Amino acid sequence: MQEAAIRDPVGDEFSSPEMIFLGYQAWHVPLRAMTIGWQTAATFATGMLGFTAQRLTENQKTARALMECWNWSGAETEQRAWLEAAVRQYREIGAAATRLQQDATDRLAAELGDVWTLPAGEEPAPERAAVEAEGNDAPMLDERPVDPA
Repeated sequence: MQEAAIRDPVGDEFSSPEMIFLGYQAWHVPLRAMTIGWQTAATFATGMLGFTAQRLTENQKTARALMECWNWSGAETEQRAWLEAAVRQYREIGAAATRLQQDATDRLAAELGDVWTLPAGEEPAPERAAVEAEGNDAPMLDERPVDPA
């Protein structure tokens, strides 16, 4: 069997292990991000199915209780209990979705945070050197330029 050389899209052979590693990273990073995304989506879908089942059960209980109720105060009590349960369950599912999103972000950052990190160069960037030569600090991103006039 003939051994095939690893080639890039333009046809040049990869010669260094760094280029092979970069080719691997070009596939690994998006695939790992998609895997974490799909796992998060599956967990969210499972949680939403459970939430929907709980809400339907509560709605059914409330509808039965309202059908059996013979006075306005009892109906008000049942509706109040239903509303309190609904608000609590919606709050819980909202908090769970936020936690799930934070966990997915943390997993992604932990696993892929240093993938494309390059070492800092010895010399400052030309723009930074020009700003430092003038004696001014570099403006922050959220600062608005001051009009000298």
